[in-house]
Amino acid sequence: MRVSRKTCFAGLLYFVTAWAMIVLTSSGRDIAAVWPANAILVALMLQSPKAQWRPVLIVGFLANILANLVTRGTLTGPFLFGAANMVEVFVAAWSLQAKIGDGILRRPESVGRLLFWAGLVAPAVSAPLGAATAWLVLGAPFLSSLMTWYFTDALGLLVFTPFFAALFKGEFARCFRSKNWHGRGERLLLQGLVLVTAIGVFQTDHLPVLFLIPMPILLVTFRVGWLGTKMSVMLVAVVVAVAVIDGSGPIGLASLDPMGRAYFAQFYLASLLLTQLPIAASLASRADLIDQLARSQKSVQVLAEQSDILLLSLNRAGVILRVVGAARNLLDRPEAALVGKGLDVLAAPLRDKLMDAFRDIVDIDGFDQTLTVPSPRDPNRWLQARFHVIEADHPSEVEVALTIQDVTDRKRKESQLMRMAHVDAMTGLLNRAGFTDAAQRAITQARDGRLFLAMIDVDRFKLINDNLGHAAGDAVLVTIARTMKDYLRSSDIIGRLGGDEFTIIFSNVTEAQAHEACNRLVTSIAEAPAKLPEGGKVTVNISCGVARWHAGMDLESLKATADAALYEAKRNGRNRAVAA
Repeated sequence: MRVSRKTCFAGLLYFVTAWAMIVLTSSGRDIAAVWPANAILVALMLQSPKAQWRPVLIVGFLANILANLVTRGTLTGPFLFGAANMVEVFVAAWSLQAKIGDGILRRPESVGRLLFWAGLVAPAVSAPLGAATAWLVLGAPFLSSLMTWYFTDALGLLVFTPFFAALFKGEFARCFRSKNWHGRGERLLLQGLVLVTAIGVFQTDHLPVLFLIPMPILLVTFRVGWLGTKMSVMLVAVVVAVAVIDGSGPIGLASLDPMGRAYFAQFYLASLLLTQLPIAASLASRADLIDQLARSQKSVQVLAEQSDILLLSLNRAGVILRVVGAARNLLDRPEAALVGKGLDVLAAPLRDKLMDAFRDIVDIDGFDQTLTVPSPRDPNRWLQARFHVIEADHPSEVEVALTIQDVTDRKRKESQLMRMAHVDAMTGLLNRAGFTDAAQRAITQARDGRLFLAMIDVDRFKLINDNLGHAAGDAVLVTIARTMKDYLRSSDIIGRLGGDEFTIIFSNVTEAQAHEACNRLVTSIAEAPAKLPEGGKVTVNISCGVARWHAGMDLESLKATADAALYEAKRNGRNRAVAA
């Protein structure tokens, strides 16, 4: 079993503390009236894994036996007192570590658990054995020994465990080193004020001014924090202990025996503790929350900068309050140039679109908006802006969160998927869905009599498939599609509806121009034999029906009219174009 230097130091400190308390607050034949020794071991065990508790308990047990042997001179009593104290230490450490670890006073709920486990449960477990030992070995009354043991151990754990926990963890030293000379001086002056006030109060024999002590402690709590509260309570406890021994100050004004004075002092410390520790814990919890929020904001800042995401917060007047993220990359403006300004400092067209959306969202409370606009730095890149209203109790406090991110890659993928969904994979022409969308858009923009639709079939295409195979049929379709692209305008909309059916939209043309384009296409395809996959060529002919669009016609009616003209072309001998 390996015993660390910290455990050895705790054992030595336990012995000195136990010896001093027995000598100063006990007659040697009764229970000590003040007992902070157990808090030393509990504090050390709270910051150690349970596997390392055994050496601490053994060292504490031996230190307790030695202190009792030196002061009481008996052999049986020290072993029983040691066993009772170690049971109390184990119960307190086990229950507190399971509930709050070593985070005493870090959260408000930890104060309640400290009061319950250290102030009620642990001393209640050890008190019967300790009182029985005092009755059997020392001849002390059992009931009074039981009460003394319970209250002195409970108050000792409550008052001193937070202090020793911070001491063993090195929190006092780290806090002192982390401050500059001004901060260190302030802390020393505040603790000095607490010490001077406590000494003044407990050296005053004619005025009971115990109410003065919480004032400087409260000042320390707000200025220094929970560590300062622990130190202040310890300083007061030392002064009170001296006053109890001397019988001086407000305690001496009461007609009490030494044990009564000890009870009075400990109850005063307990009341001081119960009023100060919840405040300290609440402040510590608030400080932890602020620190977590600061770290979270820093993480968001780093993430936003590396991910090309920008977060803006605006008030109802449109003034930018906060900026987090890649402002220069996305808006071509540094963060400092945005805070305190409006959206009008941005470049057009981003500026105009964002301002319009912001006005809409302010006019219609709670209406979120999302829009996609070109980047001010590169028109080939796209930004997505999302507005979201953050509600508040008062309308003037409502803020609008604006998130801007680069969505260029997503837009490109969407465009690619859209093309794949609207393009015939074999010929590269629009498929039925793609042609329908394009044709309907063309119709909405057309002038009456200036738009024509052509329906095309390959003549005797079934014979090509049956005699030459489907690979040959596919080659024929690809050749026809290529010829259409070569001989038609880039503004003409060409689609393959399926099988050997093709269709074309001619916009902004006359009837003569539409008929001429179809006749030229029929001739060009007939004069360009299709090359077959296995060698050789095959001559291909098409039939074409053309229909004029008039105002009020929908796409299906226009296709039906062109289909009728197509069937007339087939009846008249194929390889020709016929107008409806």
